[in-house]
Amino acid sequence: MSRFAHRAHELEELLLAGTLPLREIRGAAVVDESGLVLVSSLKARGLEEGLAAVAGATLASLVRAQAEFQLGSLQYFHLAGNQRQLFLVPIIDSIHLLAVVEAGATAGTVVTHLLALARDIAGATRD
Repeated sequence: MSRFAHRAHELEELLLAGTLPLREIRGAAVVDESGLVLVSSLKARGLEEGLAAVAGATLASLVRAQAEFQLGSLQYFHLAGNQRQLFLVPIIDSIHLLAVVEAGATAGTVVTHLLALARDIAGATRD
């Protein structure tokens, strides 16, 4: 996590630049498996913390499901509601990208975009 801490500003800019091209993305955050927010473009602090907590709980459940159903590694997780969608994409190890997206957005387009953003973030932490 230290490689994220000392590059927080750079990663925040990368997160903002990566979510702007797809206007259906309302905000995104980089979270760890326990739900701790490392970097975020979400404006509301309460929303940020609530979504990160949901991400932590979801990841814990997904780990159990992966083992029980022999799913293999997580590619992405998608939760769709009638007003918003949530996407959870792994970056590296126990670090994930969480995005809040408009309900009308096409999941395939969003996933493709978020997977590329996750690769960019992972690359930035290796430099």
